[in-house]
Amino acid sequence: MTGKTDELLAAMGIGTTAAPPTSTTAPLYAGRLLSTVEPEHVQWLWQDWLPLGALTVLDGIPGAGKSTIMYDLAARVSTGRPMPTGPQDHRSPAGVVLLTAEDPLAPVVRPRLDAAGADPARVFALQGAARPTDTGEMVYGPS
Repeated sequence: MTGKTDELLAAMGIGTTAAPPTSTTAPLYAGRLLSTVEPEHVQWLWQDWLPLGALTVLDGIPGAGKSTIMYDLAARVSTGRPMPTGPQDHRSPAGVVLLTAEDPLAPVVRPRLDAAGADPARVFALQGAARPTDTGEMVYGPS
């Protein structure tokens, strides 16, 4: 880093070097000044709403229709149908990774995807992740 950047970070109370964290120290945070980041062109899945290839989280109050929107979007992507608004470009069908922590797959998720017109062969339901224990054994559980 340049001296100017070091001075700016020090003025903000952010050190540019640090010792490894211990149980008695605060956690370390990593980051960059955005002046050092070159902007990139965004490719859109849904113009001005959903960037292509990015993790998207749909959050809101219960009963607001989040699941309905999610299943509709999964159906559009998995079948290549256009998005509800914006350019109506033809897209090739693509895969969808769906993470749902609340709804069971057989009685809820699959019927809703079918009702939305999704291609279930292109939708992967992520149900958990493997984690190694201290002994190296793999334990599977919710992600």
